[in-house]
Amino acid sequence: MKKLIVSLFLPAFLLLSFWFTSCDSSNPEIYVTRDTVVIDVDTLVKEQKKAMRVKLNLVIQIAAFSNRIHAEDFSVKVKESLNTYPEIKTDNNNFFLVTVGSFSDNKKAEEYLVFVKSRGFKDAFIKNF
Repeated sequence: MKKLIVSLFLPAFLLLSFWFTSCDSSNPEIYVTRDTVVIDVDTLVKEQKKAMRVKLNLVIQIAAFSNRIHAEDFSVKVKESLNTYPEIKTDNNNFFLVTVGSFSDNKKAEEYLVFVKSRGFKDAFIKNF
């Protein structure tokens, strides 16, 4: 008989104690209605600050070289293939980057990247300077 009482009431006691301890009323702003969480309006931020627009300076990077002469030789091939003058820029690691284009719109940069890749520069990618 003791085994029956222990086996029935012990799990019920544990479940009820867990349920009562999880129903904490220390945070009255948040409560649950069915499966929807409701948060009082007073706790929300009433004013939103305007997000600052990030100015983009996107370029298409075609190659990177540790030697400026190699970058200049490669830029001649880029000019012939793309019919535009590439720029040679340096990054923080003292690499010489061969880039083309200057875009402030991501969509236009992506369209031009497709064109650059179609001309044989498969490793080209968009970079923000």
